[in-house]
Amino acid sequence: MSDLHEKPGKEKIFALDRRIVRMDPIDAGDTILDIGGGGEGIVGRLGGERVIALDRRLDELLEAPAGPMKLAADARRLPFADDSFDTVTSFFTLMFVMLEELPAVFAEAFRVLSPGGGLSIWDSVLPGRADAPQEIVAFRLKAILPHETVRTAYGCRWSDTSRHLPLYRAACINAGFSVHDEWEKDGVIYLRLVKPSQQ
Repeated sequence: MSDLHEKPGKEKIFALDRRIVRMDPIDAGDTILDIGGGGEGIVGRLGGERVIALDRRLDELLEAPAGPMKLAADARRLPFADDSFDTVTSFFTLMFVMLEELPAVFAEAFRVLSPGGGLSIWDSVLPGRADAPQEIVAFRLKAILPHETVRTAYGCRWSDTSRHLPLYRAACINAGFSVHDEWEKDGVIYLRLVKPSQQ
């Protein structure tokens, strides 16, 4: 996945170490909204027809494997009723979301989740650009699923602001979520957040 419309030269890319993530099966019966579910469609590969893969870019959805329902839409204004999903996921998508848009994305995820439902986030730690001459930050990713291994690469415009677990955690808590689990390992961020059962 990339937000780049043309391939940049190598001199413009700051390459990070490869990220590796192991994905567990998704709980049976869950209805799942996968934000940024185009491209490799990792969550769609795991959840199949129980997943609605949402992406703002139609070309990314067309590249994703068959299985989930695919919908081109804006995560800041989700076209779903309140309390519609058991689970919302975001797999290496937040790195493409501008910082000022994160509150709206998390508020919408919170709104469409059923009480007691969970938001799962996998993403990458990204350093701030500072005075680096490169314009793009990129890394290779190896996603190990129960039935297959997917190798891909991600690249986005390099921001001056670093991306890290505390940043996403704080934005999610501000949206109303409570933290159920979190970890950071070898550049990979994971957060599991829950919408309270009673509000």
